[in-house]
Amino acid sequence: MIEILKDFTKFFGVGMIMLVLSMTAYYIAFEIFDCHLYITYALIYLLAILISYILNAKFTFRKEKNLKDMKNFYVVYIFGLLIGLGILAILDNYTSFSKFIITIIQVIPRTIIVFLLSRYYVFKDR
Repeated sequence: MIEILKDFTKFFGVGMIMLVLSMTAYYIAFEIFDCHLYITYALIYLLAILISYILNAKFTFRKEKNLKDMKNFYVVYIFGLLIGLGILAILDNYTSFSKFIITIIQVIPRTIIVFLLSRYYVFKDR
């Protein structure tokens, strides 16, 4: 259990770095350029996956980067993307929150699911 908490703490740290970078990009895209919600969310999210994989492989799960793990990481994060898009759709249709705020709200449930899948599916044999 201690190992899981250590891994989650590191995963969370990488996530915080990615959150700051992503939210900055989302803010610029949505609030300054008024970009399309779903397309912009997906494009920034896909780019962030690559950066997140590199950082998590090295610092969180201490495993050499390889194509198989990167593919599995993308699968997990694409699943996370779909979860995030679903949450965005619900919040966009049933609340009056701004696009930027609903993008922040969906981070919490998506992060927990993606961490568990990353630890037990992508980096299970570290």
